[in-house]
Amino acid sequence: VFPPVSDVNRAVIIQSLIDPIRILENEPVRPDAIFALTVAQIMNRTSIAHLSIERAMKFVITESRGTFTKNHDLLCQLNGLRQYEPNSAQYLATAFTAAVRHYRYNANARHMRHLRSLDSYLAETASNSHFQDLRYWELSQATGDVLIRKIDLKLHMELLHAMSEVLSSSGRPKEIISMRVERTVADAMWPSAKLSYSEGSDRHRSVQAYIGWIKGFSNFSEALSSAMRDGLEENDGLTSEIVSAAHQDLRHSNDPAVRYFVETLEVLPRQQRSVIPCVRWLGTEPFSSGIVHTPAGDELGHISRRVDGTWDVDPFFPSLVAVSALADSQTDARCYLADRLTSTATVIVGDKVSKLRIVGEKDSPFRKAYERVWEWSEDSEHAEELVVNVAFWDDTHGIKRNDLVRMEVPRETIPRAASILKGRVTEVNANQVLVQGMEYLGAVS
Repeated sequence: VFPPVSDVNRAVIIQSLIDPIRILENEPVRPDAIFALTVAQIMNRTSIAHLSIERAMKFVITESRGTFTKNHDLLCQLNGLRQYEPNSAQYLATAFTAAVRHYRYNANARHMRHLRSLDSYLAETASNSHFQDLRYWELSQATGDVLIRKIDLKLHMELLHAMSEVLSSSGRPKEIISMRVERTVADAMWPSAKLSYSEGSDRHRSVQAYIGWIKGFSNFSEALSSAMRDGLEENDGLTSEIVSAAHQDLRHSNDPAVRYFVETLEVLPRQQRSVIPCVRWLGTEPFSSGIVHTPAGDELGHISRRVDGTWDVDPFFPSLVAVSALADSQTDARCYLADRLTSTATVIVGDKVSKLRIVGEKDSPFRKAYERVWEWSEDSEHAEELVVNVAFWDDTHGIKRNDLVRMEVPRETIPRAASILKGRVTEVNANQVLVQGMEYLGAVS
C-alpha cells in the first residue's frame, strides 16, 4: 500500500528544505575569502534557500485549499499563508523574531532596521526582483552591495528550519531556535555512557553529584553557562569532565545557532579600566574596526565590531596570556589588550622609585634589542652583554641617557618572583629606552 500522494509530496518538500540547511551547515560562507568569492557563495546559497522556502510556503497554501500567487516574492507568499494558514504564518514571524534575539541583533540600529520583523526582512531581501538579481547574478555585474549587506544567511536558515517545523511537527510543539539549541546542549550534557554506574560505587556518588548539580538550574543551557562563567569546584571530577567534553563538542557543532551560543559563553568579563589605550580607526564605517595602541604609538592589536555588537579582539603578538578574544564592548576590547600586553614596572633610578607602565607581558616584559657573548679569558665563564629595548606607555618616564636603572615586573606565574632588568641607559628616544645590562629572574624587592 502506497502512502497518499500528499504525504509523499510533503516528504519531498521537507527534504527540499533539509538540503539547503545541510549546505549551510557543512559549507558555510567564508568571510575571510576574497570578496568576489564570498559574494558568489552568498548569492548561490541565498537563492537556493529562497526557492526552498517559497516552494514550502506554496505547498502549505495549496494543502489549505488556497491559491498562491505565481511569483517569487516571499512576503507575498507569507500574506497568502496569513489568509489560508494563519497559525503557521504567526509561527514563522515568532521564529524569525526569536532568531534575531538569539543572535543579539540590534534591530533599532540604522543599518539593521530591516530585522525588526519578518515582513520587513522579506521586503528588503526576498522580493521577486531580489530573487531574480540573486539567481542571475554574474561575476561581471555589480555585486548588489546593499542587498548583500542586508541578507543574513543565518536568518534564512532559521526560516528553512521553521518551514520544516510547519510541515513535520504535527502533534508536538513547533521548535524555535532557543528550543533547538537547548535540545542540542542537553544531548551533549547528558552522555548516557558516562552516567552508568554500579549501586553504591564511587561512580554512583559522582553521577548523583552531577545530577544534583544539573537540577540546580532551569535547563542545560543555563547549567553550561554557569559552569563557563563561574567555573566548577576542583573536586567535581565527573561534572568537570562532562562539561568540558560538552563544551568542546558544541564549539564544533554544525549548527551556527549552537556555535553562536557557545561563543557567547566565552565573552570576556568586564575588564579593569586602570588604563584605556587609544584607537586608530580604519575603513569608511565609523567606529567599527581599528588598531589599538599606546599613547606613544606602540600597537597592541586589532579590534572590530561584529553585527551583534560584540567585539573581536586580536593581539598583534599573541601568546599564552594574550589570545584572540570576544568582548562585550569597545572599551573592554581595548582594556583587554592593555591588561595582557602591558605591565606595571617598578623603576628605580638613584633614590627615585616610580611605577611606570611598559609594553610587554608580565612574564616576558622586556624586549631584547641585541646580545653579544664573548670570553674574558680561557678560564672564565662566558659573559653576556645584553641590550634591552624598554617601550614605555608614553614619553613621560623621565629617564635620561647614562642613568643607572633597575626595573622589576612581578611574574604572574611564579609567586613573589619578578623579571628584573638592571643596567645603564645607552639611548633614549621618546618612549623607547635602551638599557645595557643584565636581565634575570629574582625576588620581588
